[in-house]
Amino acid sequence: SQQKEKFNDEYHKFSQLMTIMIIPFMLVLSLFSNKIIFLWSHNHNLTNTIAPIVSIWIIGTAINGIMHIPYLAMLAYGWTRLTLLTNLVAIIIIIPAFIYFVPKYGVMAAAWIWVFINIGYLVFTIMMMHKNILTNEKWKWYIYDLLIPTLFPLIITIFAKLYADYLNISNQYFLFSYILIVGLISFSSAVLSTSIGQKYTQNLYYRYFDEKNK
Repeated sequence: SQQKEKFNDEYHKFSQLMTIMIIPFMLVLSLFSNKIIFLWSHNHNLTNTIAPIVSIWIIGTAINGIMHIPYLAMLAYGWTRLTLLTNLVAIIIIIPAFIYFVPKYGVMAAAWIWVFINIGYLVFTIMMMHKNILTNEKWKWYIYDLLIPTLFPLIITIFAKLYADYLNISNQYFLFSYILIVGLISFSSAVLSTSIGQKYTQNLYYRYFDEKNK
């Protein structure tokens, strides 16, 4: 039906928007965490302690953020059982994992547990959800709403990180500007790799030239 098609379109539009808003900045913060924290704190000991944890923890948090639109779709369909079930399973896994791994490996273990739990959400919750609602939208969500707008910022940020390490930038203002530019380029690549971003950019382009030609 027309209403169902509209809901599907809105689902993908907001999923892409969520990916655009989260993934590029997560990648920059994860890969440049040591440089960002040092710029903020000017403390090598604090940077060396916190940066590795932040690099991992932010990945789990980003995945958790990506899951908000599918969760809202389940609420819209009035299907909350899957959310309750997956949260229950997560609690059953998290508590023993924390008890065993955190005393043994420290806070880094907690960060990795957070990542793996959210990967579980991303894989199993999405697959189970699309078996019951939005049944033909699963691979479109994975490929066009998540994978493609993640891939381009990932490639850009990895190369930017490697180049920054090669340059060994010592000037703080230059380093801040470099990270900011990387973030903007990464964000732009995510925008242009999605249908919603392409449409919005095209509208801005035509609006600018229409006003200019008046």
